[in-house]
Amino acid sequence: MPKVFQKITDTGVDRGLNPCIIRVERNETQTKERNQMQINHKDYPENLKTKTDAQLHFAIKDAQQAIAAYPEGYKAGYYADEIHYCAMELKKRILKNN
Repeated sequence: MPKVFQKITDTGVDRGLNPCIIRVERNETQTKERNQMQINHKDYPENLKTKTDAQLHFAIKDAQQAIAAYPEGYKAGYYADEIHYCAMELKKRILKNN
């Protein structure tokens, strides 16, 4: 049986100026996939070694904007990890060149 989530919108108005209720139905597989959005902590840092400094800076900025836009989103932890790993790779490169 699918799970039903309800959210009251502050912009939508139903009959008589009552807030609208939006129902979103998701099956259990979709719900699990959303809750399990995680970065691959082994492969992701290895992949960053092939990126340029500009690509790493772009990834950091993009992830920061995504978190700022929707901090309670289910991908916020993924984006935070992405920022962390990109910053670590940049730091390694700086220390290596000094």
